[in-house]
Amino acid sequence: MNTTPEAAYGTKQEGPFWRVRPRTADQGGKAERLTYPGAVRNRSYFYSGKPERGEQGLGSHKYTAQAHGLYDVGADPEHLGALAKHYNTTPFSAKYNQGIADPVSAANDTERLAKEYGYSGVLNKNTGMPMAAVFSPLSVTKAT
Repeated sequence: MNTTPEAAYGTKQEGPFWRVRPRTADQGGKAERLTYPGAVRNRSYFYSGKPERGEQGLGSHKYTAQAHGLYDVGADPEHLGALAKHYNTTPFSAKYNQGIADPVSAANDTERLAKEYGYSGVLNKNTGMPMAAVFSPLSVTKAT
């Protein structure tokens, strides 16, 4: 399990609060994905580490938090991502799309499995700006 400092940007000036959305669901293609069955919808997004600035439109107020128990989807230590991908792959015996994986459903299932395995969220270091999605309340403090 990972423990990592997280950073968020928002329009509010005070904390603590937990529904910080440094990335809205519409950015990064998340809005539609979270409408799929089984998606973990209650979440807050954070940048992992200490980014200089957030994405455009997030607000100028920077917050920090400490997240514990995140599942690293890049390292996939318990093979949850591999399991989700396998489950969401069309069988080779199918008439169409043999062996094709549904990446949207696989991402949702990876997050759902991480939550069911007791992780507090997921960490993805393999993006342009490493990010975390936290599934439960996380107190934040205003960065100085």
